[in-house]
Amino acid sequence: MNTDSLTIDASVAVKWFNREPYREAALKIREAHVEGITMLHAPTLLIYEVCNALKHNPDYDEESLLRALDALHRIGIRYKNPDPGQMTGTIKNAYLCGISAYDSSYLACSESTGGNLVTADERLYNKAKDHHRVTLLAEYTTDT
Repeated sequence: MNTDSLTIDASVAVKWFNREPYREAALKIREAHVEGITMLHAPTLLIYEVCNALKHNPDYDEESLLRALDALHRIGIRYKNPDPGQMTGTIKNAYLCGISAYDSSYLACSESTGGNLVTADERLYNKAKDHHRVTLLAEYTTDT
């Protein structure tokens, strides 16, 4: 089966665990990955960002956060470690787009895997859209 490659950032993955706007679109991306239609990629930073966001959600205690972390691992995202090439891309993109190295790491990951970045972060989208293949989650469809 030929699969498309997508990089997601934490703003998308957090929606799998929280009831937020555009949650259904985020769940469609996850389902496409689980069904083998799409392969999801992310820098390892995603794990930390999702855990941090859920820790600050009053609906999550330590036990429920550990369950969410286990579910995140079982989804089978292909994580990209920060090797020298990834870090070079991260730094170049941070300066090119005027964004943090954290946000830029998702762009570098999408470049290295050859797919689009999907984000719910409008600020990141607006700063990166002229330089990268990036889709705003609000506009995401399975035809994208």
